[in-house]
Amino acid sequence: KSAKICGKLFVFHTNLPNSFAPGQLKNRDDKKLLGTDKEKQILSPQNEYYAQLGKKCVENGCTVDLFLMPNQYCDVATLCDLTRKTCGQFYKYDFFMADTHGERLCDDLKYSIDNTIALDAVMKVRTSTGIKPIDYLGNINMYGNDVEMAGLQKQSSMSIELKHEDKLNENSKIYIQMALLYTSLSGQRRIRIHNLSLS
Repeated sequence: KSAKICGKLFVFHTNLPNSFAPGQLKNRDDKKLLGTDKEKQILSPQNEYYAQLGKKCVENGCTVDLFLMPNQYCDVATLCDLTRKTCGQFYKYDFFMADTHGERLCDDLKYSIDNTIALDAVMKVRTSTGIKPIDYLGNINMYGNDVEMAGLQKQSSMSIELKHEDKLNENSKIYIQMALLYTSLSGQRRIRIHNLSLS
């Protein structure tokens, strides 16, 4: 935010953030809850801090890749809210040892750095009369009727649920347009448009 540019942040982390500070998490590793109705409590985020931090990152066009190297419980469900909200990647190396995981870490980091990415993206879907988008699924943020993404990579994907409300003629066509406004790695603001015509 202070640099007034969008970009990518690489975070290397090894343990549960339990220091007295914003984002502090409690250890809630309880194996007795696995397989019970309360299992979803430990498999869902502990609080909203990392989701809100992710939202701030999206507003500033910053995507986050998290490299996690835990030797004990570290609450992946909560920490991954940050990468999920920012369309980042999550890499995990349990009980990290350089001779065992070092090559994989270097390959993952190289892939993450070399990967072509679009930053600070806003997408709008337009449709012909009688059809409208009603739901968006994926690692995205909604801002009114627009989809906001801190970053898009070549393996990023999302689904859009369309609903047809009016009667459609058998011989007519429907049209769907997806417009994506984004910043390239070179700092150029670009727009990409896809049009689809269906019988």
